[in-house]
Amino acid sequence: MTLEDLSNASQAVAAVAVVASLVILILQNHQANILARAEAMRRQIEGLQDISRILFEAPGIADLWQRGTSNFDGLPTDDRIRFISFVTYTCRIWEGLHRQHLRGQLDDDLWQAHAQMLRDVQAMEGHKRVWELRKHVFSVAFQKFFEANAAQGVAIDLYR
Repeated sequence: MTLEDLSNASQAVAAVAVVASLVILILQNHQANILARAEAMRRQIEGLQDISRILFEAPGIADLWQRGTSNFDGLPTDDRIRFISFVTYTCRIWEGLHRQHLRGQLDDDLWQAHAQMLRDVQAMEGHKRVWELRKHVFSVAFQKFFEANAAQGVAIDLYR
């Protein structure tokens, strides 16, 4: 074997090593993206759980929620501000879930259950009023989904 043959062989081995390294990096990056997406979905779902937790743990929030959903215009100014903030917070969580669903990062069955829960809430008068006041702060895609979801009209009274 000549010196030139050895050089060619070592260049071939180096090229194979570089290609193998790139393939490994691509696979690691793909796995990292999968984990990041799963974590983002978990955080969004925890956000919905936090809404329920807030209603039963935070003093006065359940009362504010009940008064706001049934008589928004009758709320004193400070309660109206708190109610608007709470409803906006909940809609942000649903907007995040909606975005994940559009990206295929949320199972259809789970998404349908959350969309139904949103329809149930959307039927409440106070929620409708806040949406009219604050819908402009949400993405156009979520606004379209939100209004189409509400138009389905398949809502169940959550508290009967």
